[in-house]
Amino acid sequence: METMKAAIYTGVEKIEIREVERLAPPPGHVSLATRQVGICGSDLHNYFGNWPTASEFALGHETCGVIAEVGSGVTGFEVGDHVVVECFSHCSRCVYCLKGDYNHCVDRRWISTQQHGGFAEYSNAHSTGLFKLPKDMSFEDGALVEPLAVAVRAVERATAGPRDRMAILGGGTIGQLCLAVAKAQGVGETLITVKYPQQAKMAKDFGADHVIDISRADAREFIDDFTDGTGMDAIIETVGGADNFNLSLATIRNRGIIILVAGYHKPLTVDL
Repeated sequence: METMKAAIYTGVEKIEIREVERLAPPPGHVSLATRQVGICGSDLHNYFGNWPTASEFALGHETCGVIAEVGSGVTGFEVGDHVVVECFSHCSRCVYCLKGDYNHCVDRRWISTQQHGGFAEYSNAHSTGLFKLPKDMSFEDGALVEPLAVAVRAVERATAGPRDRMAILGGGTIGQLCLAVAKAQGVGETLITVKYPQQAKMAKDFGADHVIDISRADAREFIDDFTDGTGMDAIIETVGGADNFNLSLATIRNRGIIILVAGYHKPLTVDL
């Protein structure tokens, strides 16, 4: 039996490095040698016990690596390809897949629920969730493709343009990537809230027009002041929790758009 090392969640704030069996890729899957993997906010929700998770398999879905083995029925990929993994697979046949809404596939399968994810030396991923990367792209950059895709989708759904003002709540990875995408797509004016000096520096490097350190300033007061009480045209909420949801509601303009990217793990008291 061939084995590998895997980081297994064993309880609240507990991770164990275990020697586990390396499973051959099932039909439709490839075996991926992990080269780089990001820690998503959802992984932290699991780690801190906010979301339930199975302890049998290693988590990790912001994964970049090299195909080590190709399972039966897989076409378009071969051993040695550099790939990034989407966090779920889809059937490509149901009503949602045929309409292009494959994230709602009736047979959607999340990575690391039936196979080990990126927090293992090898993971098995379904071919419908694979995207080839250029060989000259670093694995570090490759691991950022999945969270960057989240940011691109969030900014596109906000439909903000050159005459709009967008607020991004949260200066973590997704918030910073949303800021970078908003600047690249020409959003007129951007604002981001941060908690830490390194987040503030990165936001300024990305070209944020306004960086609010929430330990020193009240975001609602700032937004009310610089919009003359009108509110933001678009808000992307990346943190979670009732406070940020209510801040979004309090600072969006009439007919503005709020995009909720954050993961919520309990019912909220919301001031509608």
